[in-house]
Amino acid sequence: MSESPIAAAQPTIEEIEILPEPAVMLSDTGPTLALFRVTGTELTALDGRLLHPDGMTTMPLIPKPYIADTHWYAEYAFAPDADTGLWRLHIGADFEQTFEVMWDRPRQRVLIEFTIDPATEIPLGSPVAVSGQVLREVGDGWRPFPFQIVSLHYLPTNGEGFELDWTESDKDGEFRKEVFPDGPGTLNVTLRTAENLVPGSHDEPIKVVVMDAGKFEFKGHSIGKAKEGGFWHHITITRDGVGFRTRIEVRYSPGYSKPRDSARGTRALIYTRNNTTAETGETERDDGVYSVRAQSLKPPRRWWRIKAIGAGYSDWKRGPA
Repeated sequence: MSESPIAAAQPTIEEIEILPEPAVMLSDTGPTLALFRVTGTELTALDGRLLHPDGMTTMPLIPKPYIADTHWYAEYAFAPDADTGLWRLHIGADFEQTFEVMWDRPRQRVLIEFTIDPATEIPLGSPVAVSGQVLREVGDGWRPFPFQIVSLHYLPTNGEGFELDWTESDKDGEFRKEVFPDGPGTLNVTLRTAENLVPGSHDEPIKVVVMDAGKFEFKGHSIGKAKEGGFWHHITITRDGVGFRTRIEVRYSPGYSKPRDSARGTRALIYTRNNTTAETGETERDDGVYSVRAQSLKPPRRWWRIKAIGAGYSDWKRGPA
């Protein structure tokens, strides 16, 4: 009687690391070398590739030889004129990690035209839709600037400015994003670079009517590493003692020290069950219990908090290193 074939061991990924993160392209020192490092088990046969911000173009990665099957790494050189935006690292068939490629400083004139809706007063917890187009100067005219990371920057009437949210422009340079202002202030749309933000065309004031919405509590926020990449967050949110259904965001601070309570943090990516990034609204729950997997774009990912739309923020909590 013939013996059954032995099934090949499946790779297990414990951590995916991208260095530097973000990858900043310097205009006068040649290519920027990015290192992709994976730790786990049975990694010898893994394949890796980069996915361009257009979502279609792929670049295969050639892994470097390593003495053990517990490590896998590869390199890719981004030329000074490489396309900026949100790139994706794919490892094997099931693992993905995003990272940002940006200019060190503005290379050309950029214009961002945008509008907001509604442009009148809104109650706290209600969204404002920001839509517009990113343009860059080419020759003697303006052309769409596709697949760029657009920062929605907010300056409260009383307080420091911060990034309220971000989104990507499409193939025509167009974008649309719903944001949830915490109070009255001024919204501006900018393009990210390492040195500073490329300003948009103009500012738009947003007025928010703050109403008494009840007593909110954030309970049992726990954080653990996800084998698929990123971190699992579990939390319960209640209003007046009853589970609160809302849209949530996972926010992080890349620093080592605990942030101030007033620091809102940067929005992390949230993943759905099929391992793709989700809009915030896809995390709604009737019972107020939330379990989401999130990934930050900047290391070291030490401090995390949850933002519940209409309910405020949880306390900062330190996660695993």
